[in-house]
Amino acid sequence: MTLLRELPFPGYPTPYLLSRLRARSARLTRDWQAALRQGAPAGASEEELWRDLLKEHAWVYRQLNTRLRRRFAPAFCFFEIRTLVLALRNRKAREAGRVEEVLEQSLLDGRLLKPLRSIGSFQAAMTGLARQLAREAPDFAPLLAYAEQGELRPFENALAGAMLAHATHGCRHPLVRFFIASQIDLRNLFALAKHQRWQLEEIPELLPGGQLPHTRMTALIRAGRLETLERLVQRTLGPAIQLADPRLEIALLRRLSEKIRRQARDYEEAGPVLDYLWRRTLETRNLGVLLSGRDLPEETLAAELIA
Repeated sequence: MTLLRELPFPGYPTPYLLSRLRARSARLTRDWQAALRQGAPAGASEEELWRDLLKEHAWVYRQLNTRLRRRFAPAFCFFEIRTLVLALRNRKAREAGRVEEVLEQSLLDGRLLKPLRSIGSFQAAMTGLARQLAREAPDFAPLLAYAEQGELRPFENALAGAMLAHATHGCRHPLVRFFIASQIDLRNLFALAKHQRWQLEEIPELLPGGQLPHTRMTALIRAGRLETLERLVQRTLGPAIQLADPRLEIALLRRLSEKIRRQARDYEEAGPVLDYLWRRTLETRNLGVLLSGRDLPEETLAAELIA
């Protein structure tokens, strides 16, 4: 069952939708060198940037016809991770107004969001959210144990993993399947890189569903066969990907962006939709980099941007 809201409006014909996306794409930032010189948007905050992104994703979802909404449901579920994280953080900070501002743009079914709008304690809200999600799909059942602990960061991590695991079940289109699998690979490789960098004893729990075989990677890390693990990653994702690289996230995001751009040309309907959603997401990420690094040298910031 989808976690997303059912909309009464059936959306627009695909040719009309694609023409609107082309018009909006033309307004996206392309010259990031000029953006670097101009600096961060005046008066903006990272949360406001992300709220604007959620609003744009909601706009795209409303424009899609019913068939495309079903096709892209896994991608929109992935984007909703950020919605829930922002709402939880504001709820913990007792910022009820900001919680509502975030949830106002959410595409999740209203029943799932009720606990975040409740007047009870933060832990009660977290537990209520976990229960609502677990009722919808077994992937979310482990969230209940994290909610009982009352710690936000472990719950956020478990929530992201559960949402990605749930998203894999609905991937019927090859481009959407590639997108979700790539997000799972990103998460798994970050976990492995952290394990190596900090020499942690506990083996990270990897998610299934990526392009990289999670059981094989776990076995290699347990056996200490790091060179074999590195070759496996490079054979699948390309020679530029190195787990020890402190800029691993940048390399993976750039690779994903290039692959989406190339594959988008092969899918007349789905390609432009995913390309726009992802480029708009990267624009928000880049603006956040400019905002948080406003006091850093331009060359440092330039290395962090994804064109």
